[in-house]
Amino acid sequence: MRLKRWLLSVGGVLLAFSAHADGFEISPEGKLHLDYATQREDRANLDDDFQIRRARFGMKGGHGDWRFKLDYEFTDDGELKDAYLGYEGFRAGNISVGQLKVPFGLEQQISADDISFIERSLATEALMLSRRTGIGFSQADKRYSVSAMAFGPQIDENDGYGAAIRTTFAPILEKDRRLLHVGLAAATEYPKGTTSLGTQPESRPGSTQLVDTDTIGDVDRIDRLGLEASWQRGPVSAQAEWIRADLRRDSGQPDVDVDGWYLSGSWFVTGETRPYEQGVFKSVEPERSIGAWELVARYSDIDLNDRDIEGGSEYNLTLGVNWYLNSDLRLMLDYTDVHSRRQGQSDDPEIVTLRAQISF
Repeated sequence: MRLKRWLLSVGGVLLAFSAHADGFEISPEGKLHLDYATQREDRANLDDDFQIRRARFGMKGGHGDWRFKLDYEFTDDGELKDAYLGYEGFRAGNISVGQLKVPFGLEQQISADDISFIERSLATEALMLSRRTGIGFSQADKRYSVSAMAFGPQIDENDGYGAAIRTTFAPILEKDRRLLHVGLAAATEYPKGTTSLGTQPESRPGSTQLVDTDTIGDVDRIDRLGLEASWQRGPVSAQAEWIRADLRRDSGQPDVDVDGWYLSGSWFVTGETRPYEQGVFKSVEPERSIGAWELVARYSDIDLNDRDIEGGSEYNLTLGVNWYLNSDLRLMLDYTDVHSRRQGQSDDPEIVTLRAQISF
């Protein structure tokens, strides 16, 4: 908590300084995601419920080659998200220091404001690394990107440390809105304390985890590998990822290997194309007064069973429609057909989730 207060104080100092420093740029940013889910239960109790999924406010800016970002999440107990200082003056690439996203995975690197589904896939939620404190390096142009990071724990947390690297290449990137993107990521983490892997069924309000390894003790190292690809032709696109996590245990216990993947598709009925910049996708700008309409579908799969670990397996089919009223406001509707099995028992609910989203 002391570190959070200190960083927020730094943000206030930067805001005050910007009012007096010539050439200092600063702008506020924020988001509010309000969800409602109604669910046809099978075994687990999944109550219909509202949830403020995200409520963030922050600022970003810089001076010359220096950049900063400070972003605070107000839901639950509150926590700092992005909190870093960056320098872009080196020819070799950009350097960032602070808390930022670990460079791993396409879906994880896309902002929650810009993903095509209300929640990220099972594999991303269960197996990815999110934000950590550390030092990061990045270099990119139109066709390729390279990002690396040496990281420690999250702010005010007791996580371990490690390193990650992600590289992407777009062999096809044409002005007629054709794109082929491929990527590879790897990470090694040395966790501190116990480890557990699990995820909710791609909907947060009123949902419990249907697959969960519970606590896994004596994990000395976690190696992650990710493969990603995306194809786009005008308003139609497809995206896929495969993620594997290898948990290395000491004390003579067997290692645990788990994995997951997804395949998704998107079609903008109104003709828009997803913008692509430096290895990630951005949100569309509606081209018509009726806004932009997007139809999406995704199949996702995860298996958290191996050796003596019975975390369960799950596959989901999600169908959705998104209405982009303008660049800041979006309404989303997802239907998710869930099929899970853990320790010999199946649980197959159906979930309908609605989101109202505003961001700036």
